[in-house]
Amino acid sequence: MSPALRLLAPALGLLGLAVLLAAAPGGPAQEPGGAWFEADAGRGRDLFRGRGRCLECHRMDGEGSPVRGPAFDAHWRSGPPLQERLRERRPVVLAGIPEGVPGDAWILESLLHPAVAAAPGWEGQPMPGARSALLALGEQELADLLAFLNPAPGGEAGRRWIPELPPLEPDPWAAFATLGGDPGEGERLFFRPDDAACSGCHLLRLPALEERYPAVFWAQGTLAGPELTRLALVQTPEEILASILRPEARQTPGFETWLVETHGERLFTGMLLARSAEGMLLMEAEPSGAVFTWLDAEDIAEAIPQVPGRMTHVFPELLSVEDRRHVLAFLRASALASEAWGEEALPGGPLGARDPVAPLYDGAWPPEARPDLLQRIPGIPVSHEGGPVSAGAPDHDHR
Repeated sequence: MSPALRLLAPALGLLGLAVLLAAAPGGPAQEPGGAWFEADAGRGRDLFRGRGRCLECHRMDGEGSPVRGPAFDAHWRSGPPLQERLRERRPVVLAGIPEGVPGDAWILESLLHPAVAAAPGWEGQPMPGARSALLALGEQELADLLAFLNPAPGGEAGRRWIPELPPLEPDPWAAFATLGGDPGEGERLFFRPDDAACSGCHLLRLPALEERYPAVFWAQGTLAGPELTRLALVQTPEEILASILRPEARQTPGFETWLVETHGERLFTGMLLARSAEGMLLMEAEPSGAVFTWLDAEDIAEAIPQVPGRMTHVFPELLSVEDRRHVLAFLRASALASEAWGEEALPGGPLGARDPVAPLYDGAWPPEARPDLLQRIPGIPVSHEGGPVSAGAPDHDHR
């Protein structure tokens, strides 16, 4: 505080002093427990697509993953667009804080306390907090993200209130590096069929592997497991290890296997890619590629998710403690290599995600997937020859 303000403080009282401080140039307006920041939606978008790593698990404005985390666009699994969901979401930890725009508090809570503010259907899924070492977001960055995710009426970014942030959490990957995992040995375990055989279900998209393995393992994808190339950018060693050792407890909702019985007593299994009042689309992986099956709702007698899913329970026996360190070291090294590619490695980019659910990114569905029905489901892109990709929209008059 300047000498002049110190002299004025007794006469003005605390309220007057707060007004003077808020108007003082050179920084954000301070309040007890936080501060107001001038936000920029353009910076927020860049952060969402880049260093914030949000596109790894979320979809927004037609970009990003529609299966690894809740989409912020309208989506059959996640619900209406984020702005509509914010009308019904109420913060718990940050209840009662100032809001530049209604809904800011819940978004901040989901960024700072993701376990508390998990979206319905995605509870228990790992998400790095803003103050984790994986993201390390500061006050201005959070304000910019709010401006992008939750625009003010009229489209203005506006001022956003950010609470006082806790210290950054220790880097779990830095601590893991001291354990001596060997990425080269982890690569061998990942790809060899007589070891962990991770590549039988998971893609790891690194062109550096081209000379050592068939393209199906590093460029095309195989079975119905999520791509792991950049997983270690958004999950800790403990979280990844939990997925390996207890797969039934860490099943990604977008990769659930479902069992469907028809009224004709036929059974179908596969990963659920889309569902509506008209029916559901399953994908089953075969050696020759993905097989898509559309089932009309009127033909379905029962449909239930399978727990556990596809991932085996025997990894604790297959992988020694040392082996686990090697696999984690390989995943971390691969993630850092991929991050260096920039936007090309984002989901849907030329070097980005190529999960077996690639049609969910590019809309290139075969006829048996019933693209004529899929295009009516919110959040499902469908490409049309000579035209753009449609993200799907509710249609109440198609019957």
